[in-house]
Amino acid sequence: MAATAPVPAAPALRDRSPVPAGVWTVTYHPTRAVRVYVVSAEGEVTFAEGRSKVKLVTKDKEIVLDLKDGKLERWTVGKDGRLFVEHFNPRDGYPAGPPDQIGVGVWKADK
Repeated sequence: MAATAPVPAAPALRDRSPVPAGVWTVTYHPTRAVRVYVVSAEGEVTFAEGRSKVKLVTKDKEIVLDLKDGKLERWTVGKDGRLFVEHFNPRDGYPAGPPDQIGVGVWKADK
């Protein structure tokens, strides 16, 4: 059985962003697609496929990212520092329906 490297814990949440600022690399399942998000201290999010910045919003105690393309994601920071992403495509499936993909992300400090 192969050993897995420990995941570095993300720092405490910042005042203006509900998710720690830095680079988050998320691997989605079942597709195994990988997306790299850059989160600012103000909660703005950019990624390669995005045409503009989008903003994390706290809604009913949930962290939501509207991708502005008919898709939406619900983000949760785990106690172990990983980011759990529920991807809804189409966005109409949120919040009652199940996500079509689940992503798990790891954090790297913004330099």
